[in-house]
Amino acid sequence: MKKRVFISKQAIIYPLIIIGVIWGVFALQQIGFFSSCYGIIPWSISGLKGIVLSPFFHGSFNHLLSNTLPLLILLFLLLQFYPKQAVKVLVVGWLFSGLGVWVLPDFNAIQTGVYSCHIGASGVIYMLAFYLFVSGWLSKKLI
Repeated sequence: MKKRVFISKQAIIYPLIIIGVIWGVFALQQIGFFSSCYGIIPWSISGLKGIVLSPFFHGSFNHLLSNTLPLLILLFLLLQFYPKQAVKVLVVGWLFSGLGVWVLPDFNAIQTGVYSCHIGASGVIYMLAFYLFVSGWLSKKLI
């Protein structure tokens, strides 16, 4: 007998909401609503806010587009196949990926004295891809 796979509503709605917020923030950036750095500035107290905020900010339309589809797909997969762990994985992974950027030395600032402002959702994307790959590999299950 063939096993039916049901697509969860939350696996569709929540990723779309997150992507919508990211696109909304980008639209506000384009009209000048956000003028200072809301990204991660390594080894800077003011850069700590970027650990939470940086995935919502993007440097260009191409940057936004290159983060949108992978984030949408990976969030869908996380919520579809790991609904009980999804919030914990997303929150902890989001924070630790940002913290990882914050604790690494800012070589640009060391050489030039100009601090880097790291923005974008790439850290979250890599964390989700890693989690899904490793957890799928360790579970040894085929859908």
